[in-house]
Amino acid sequence: MKHDTNFQIAAETSISSDSLNTITAPTPADAAPASSSEAPEPATNPTDNPGEGGEGGKGATPPSPPSDAPASESGAPAAPQAEARDIYRPAPETNPVIDALARSGLYRDEPHEGEHRITCPWAGEHAPGEQGDALYFAPTEAVPSGLFHCPCSHEKARGIGALFDHLKVDRHAARCKATIRVINGEVHRVVTAAEKVLAARGAFYRSNGVIVTLKTDPATGDVTTDAVTEQSLTLHLSAASDWMKYDARSEKWERRDVPSNVVNALHKSQGTGELPALTRLARQPYLRPSDARLVSTPGYDPVTGIYAAFDPSHYSIPLLTRENALAALNRLKSLLTEFEFESSEDRSAALCAMLTASIRDSLKVAPAFNITASSPGSGKSYLASVIAPFAGPGEARSISYPVTNEEATKVVLSLALEQPAAVCFDDMPTDWLPHGAMNRMLTNGSITERVLGSSRVVTAGGELRHGHR
Repeated sequence: MKHDTNFQIAAETSISSDSLNTITAPTPADAAPASSSEAPEPATNPTDNPGEGGEGGKGATPPSPPSDAPASESGAPAAPQAEARDIYRPAPETNPVIDALARSGLYRDEPHEGEHRITCPWAGEHAPGEQGDALYFAPTEAVPSGLFHCPCSHEKARGIGALFDHLKVDRHAARCKATIRVINGEVHRVVTAAEKVLAARGAFYRSNGVIVTLKTDPATGDVTTDAVTEQSLTLHLSAASDWMKYDARSEKWERRDVPSNVVNALHKSQGTGELPALTRLARQPYLRPSDARLVSTPGYDPVTGIYAAFDPSHYSIPLLTRENALAALNRLKSLLTEFEFESSEDRSAALCAMLTASIRDSLKVAPAFNITASSPGSGKSYLASVIAPFAGPGEARSISYPVTNEEATKVVLSLALEQPAAVCFDDMPTDWLPHGAMNRMLTNGSITERVLGSSRVVTAGGELRHGHR
């Protein structure tokens, strides 16, 4: 609903304060996991003893994946685990190779991150006068098994595999990755395991039912959300985990690529609850909705789902006194000295826009502001550029005001999912048009629309809007 009061800026320029409310994204509700799209295969029971069953292992239950701990004698699969660990095993908390080196008395120190100085296990093969030092490099995405290097002489080549064999460390465990077993009929548990892998990486969230990461503009430092594609999910899951499929012919668990049906289910479902829910971004200290306490520490708040992306050193909060408040007000007024407002109400509307932008992260709904003038060159865009930075770092999204309802739906949903700090509808040829999506964005607590090009419906929140023409 809109105030009819117009505030004049300069002799023929006006700024109006519209009581049109914006919205905040709710925590997305969990939905039922998707079904497997793989062709049916003979059923398996993960809790049965491995090796029992039909000829050649057909119909036999696959053994459990390798243990995270160093193998006692060989890299053979361990005994069956509890059912909750049949599908998913997290990455080991410590590197099993380093643990084995320490137990063997071969570990020395870590001169550089990921580079470990050790005593060569085959120092007895070294030529007279050669040192016993060697290096072990921990696994990385580029070198997933790690490296072993000894510059000295040996009877035969001694690589990382030889080090694993000497220490009796399982080669899968030495990769220090989570392990996911792909078992037909268990796609819901496999998808849950995949979501756990993403959660462990610490950079993924569920926002409005969509898997997102946080993207920082290197030039401005502004943080926005970026929807993750299926292709990116595949790459991240492959880098962070080993995917295993049981091969009945060899009676072994073999590594395989991340299944496309799992990625598809993970991407298009509402999630299993393993990923943290991201409700909104805060670009400056804010009042936490749950208890109205001031939050001045950056990072993710699991209680509210708010991610605070700001440098606390940039915000000095003085004592809350009337004198300090008046001093701050005078500083704000000083930013408007180049504008000759028609009345004090016009100046108050501009000040209100600044204050609204600065506390937008603490509000569920907030007014929108419309800057108008009867002639070009009156300073509309300039005034908007003065107000917008109060919402956060970086440039405000400057876009054309949508003309049709369909265009408005696409624009509003895209902006609500991205969550920019502020949006400026530039060069508006008319006043606010009564587009359904625009009205819902400004008057409700959320907006629910179908994603363009799909049958998927998402619920998203809005941000502060500055419109000017």
